[in-house]
Amino acid sequence: MATTRIMSIHVSKDKTAAQCIRERLDYIMNPEKTISGMLVSTHACSPETAAEEFMLYRQQYQTSTGRTQHNEVIAYHVRQAFRPGEITPELANEIGRELASQLTGDQNAFVVATHIDKHHMACVSELPAFREVRHPAGLGTSPFAGSNSGRSA
Repeated sequence: MATTRIMSIHVSKDKTAAQCIRERLDYIMNPEKTISGMLVSTHACSPETAAEEFMLYRQQYQTSTGRTQHNEVIAYHVRQAFRPGEITPELANEIGRELASQLTGDQNAFVVATHIDKHHMACVSELPAFREVRHPAGLGTSPFAGSNSGRSA
């Protein structure tokens, strides 16, 4: 059985939101951890441009609402850890994608990557955290976005 943790990601001191999003996405999509990207999947975004797309959603949110937030949550980092040999990397990725899909109602872009560089396997996801921003293709908004606290499941 997987251990799942949902963490809110904030802008780090002395960095921009764009830098923080880029660093998180670079980390989860690291080719050394994901068999050269073979264990990366996305919804409503491209792996190559996900950081820019997530920042576009943030800009659209701020423009449409006029809101900026102190200690802003810019994304949610979801980690599912599996015991060694419990499942295949491909199944871990599928499970991670299903969780991200359920958390967003398939209404927001997300990136899912399975890491196989440790003795255990972990599936990690990044979900942008901007409420009321509709995806350009009309995919909608996140049902839990905008919270300033992480959640564990």
